[in-house]
Amino acid sequence: ESPLIFPATVSLPENSPNGTSVGTLLATDPDVGQTLTYSIASGNSTGAFAINSQTGEVTVADADRLDFENVESFFLSIGVTDNGVPARTSFARLIVNLLDVNEVAQVDDLTLDLPEHSANGTLVGTVNAVDPDAGQQLSYAITAGNTSGAFAIDATTGQITVADSSQLEFSTTPQFVLTVAATDNGSPALSGTAQVTILLTEVIPPITGDLKPGDDTNTLDTKADAKFQIVLFSTSTFDATRQIDVESLRFGALGTEDSASRNRKSGRVQYSLQDVNGDGRQDLVVTFVLSLTGLNTNSTQGILSGVLSDGTEFRLFFDLRVLSGGSTGGGGGKGGGKGGGKGK
Repeated sequence: ESPLIFPATVSLPENSPNGTSVGTLLATDPDVGQTLTYSIASGNSTGAFAINSQTGEVTVADADRLDFENVESFFLSIGVTDNGVPARTSFARLIVNLLDVNEVAQVDDLTLDLPEHSANGTLVGTVNAVDPDAGQQLSYAITAGNTSGAFAIDATTGQITVADSSQLEFSTTPQFVLTVAATDNGSPALSGTAQVTILLTEVIPPITGDLKPGDDTNTLDTKADAKFQIVLFSTSTFDATRQIDVESLRFGALGTEDSASRNRKSGRVQYSLQDVNGDGRQDLVVTFVLSLTGLNTNSTQGILSGVLSDGTEFRLFFDLRVLSGGSTGGGGGKGGGKGGGKGK
């Protein structure tokens, strides 16, 4: 006679690990001494489950397939076969209902670029998080990497903004690595985390200069201008007196000539601090020696190069004329420093 097997319905938490026992259908054989063999006949196309052929116990074989949001129930047809002659098989249904379990939100790592000194409130970027559980609300928080308070995050939207622009100094902290948590409102509440790397981009200040201040002709005379001056202006965002390494300044045909006038005793570059343009700010006025510049009467351009206090190099270009022996002439001046500097 055919064996007897009885249907059953069981519940199983989604994402249960491989090997978890799901259940065993009760089966008997009217014929004494028969050995029964169990199998999953249908309903297991994804390979989510396995069955012990001797005991009939069904276990989890692929936990990734147990996702309540995709499949809420499995309907397995369990076969039991005796060892009679001929062998006979009976079938019964095992219904496996998945239980929805709160799952951790998936949060993407993020790398963002941000100009140094960006104003408070500047949008840096938005953290992207997805909760596998439908209907969950996520709240965001920066949990690490923000000890200086440079950034803030909107708890609802995940938008990261600048909170303290004074902390955004490329020369001291070129990057920030924040840990951002996205917490759901499940029970219990779970948090997924991501790493947000913020790379500061250096902002080169607009460096401006003037060759022979007070003389718009930019003309250098080999006799009258044995020594001449170049002024580097301070602005509301740039302090030439503090942010320029005076000893690094070079001026001449190539911009590499060590032509600055130096103190005979100390050997240091001669300069003064003056409010040249009357804006109330101290400017840097440096004296150069014409004979050391490599410029001659065929020259039409001079190059001033230097290094800022943070190590940034800059160059200014000046249109000029070089005259010999007291002649007169004129030339408009221009210049360009790395990041927008200019001269005249």
